[in-house]
Amino acid sequence: MKDAGMSELIPNDNWKEEANLRIERIRKGDINIHVTIGKKFDPSKVVVTVEQKSHSFPLGSCVAASKFTSDDVQGAAYREFFFENFNWATLENAMKWRFMEPVQGRVEYATVDKAIEALKAKGVSIRGHCVTWAKDKKISPWLGKLDRYATEAAVQSRIQSLVPKYKDVISQWDVCNEQLHGGYYENKTGEADYMDKMFQKVREADPNTPLCLNDYDVCSRGTFTTAYARQAKYLVERGVPVDFLGIQSHMSVYPDPDLLTKRLEVLAEAGVPLFITELDHRNADLELRGQGYEDIMRLYFSHPNIHGIVLWGFWDQAMDTVNSALAEGKDHIEWNEAGKKVEELWKREWTTCKKVKPEGPEDILRIRGFYGNYHMTLLYDGEEQWTHDFTLQKNKDVKIEVKI
Repeated sequence: MKDAGMSELIPNDNWKEEANLRIERIRKGDINIHVTIGKKFDPSKVVVTVEQKSHSFPLGSCVAASKFTSDDVQGAAYREFFFENFNWATLENAMKWRFMEPVQGRVEYATVDKAIEALKAKGVSIRGHCVTWAKDKKISPWLGKLDRYATEAAVQSRIQSLVPKYKDVISQWDVCNEQLHGGYYENKTGEADYMDKMFQKVREADPNTPLCLNDYDVCSRGTFTTAYARQAKYLVERGVPVDFLGIQSHMSVYPDPDLLTKRLEVLAEAGVPLFITELDHRNADLELRGQGYEDIMRLYFSHPNIHGIVLWGFWDQAMDTVNSALAEGKDHIEWNEAGKKVEELWKREWTTCKKVKPEGPEDILRIRGFYGNYHMTLLYDGEEQWTHDFTLQKNKDVKIEVKI
């Protein structure tokens, strides 16, 4: 990894156009439809529609687990909005150790289980946040009273009570949250590389689920960018199973695409895939908030090393930082003016819906589409003649034969 140094960062006025070109290249594939039309049909009356139903790229949000267990109108509105707009979720608090085990030995699964059941029933992928937390102030009072050996036993118990139970439903684990900003377990045990053990133990408990670092001020600010990249590289070089570099992305100032691009370049040097885990953009001005979210998401979506984006909340009634909210309302939740920018990106600009017509009795229709699940229909004179569902995957172009 290159040593840090001072250099002038030249503004790139064309960053958005370049981002769009990257998106076209890395987030889309080819759909080839070979249409053969029989003699009894007039080709000019044939229309093929291709409609994207869902995305393969993760776009998610943290959620309040209680809203997936409540029967009230507000809970129903919350769930409806979430399922309509997101395909990944992070339980904001319910899975954290101090909430699941407020008293030593008394693990509370009910809320987590109900929320996970509701999410998985809708096909939502879930980030496991988090197995442990490195900061002293995030440690349960009972845990803070334990000596070294009891602490190690408690960590092992935590891993064994959590990870195997959810290994078939969790898509990523944050193993030791915010390790750059705390060293509780290293200090308690006297082992400088104690986090290595945590990663190894979690991998043993769940061999297949990706394991993540997760930290802040590594991209939204440059305070810990180089340190985070070095930490990841150090761990990987020693065989620690780090599969993703989680980037929280709490933005308290308007995003500078040039600075973000440079920081992502540094983080990518670690050789570990990147995942945006806790994105929010705080701005009291709704228009600026929306434009900020749009710029951030466009840049992130265009980066080849970024494999998903999870927002740190969306609804003003369930966020500590309401000036980053994207949706409002109580019994009915809808995008606010800032959120409409995100909706426009995700539901329209980055969603493929096409109507195409063959130019003769035999034709190959070519469409570039965003990766995900599709429904295709062939209409003749406005009447449905044929339908087909398919999935467009990265590096796997789709070829479809249609004959009428």
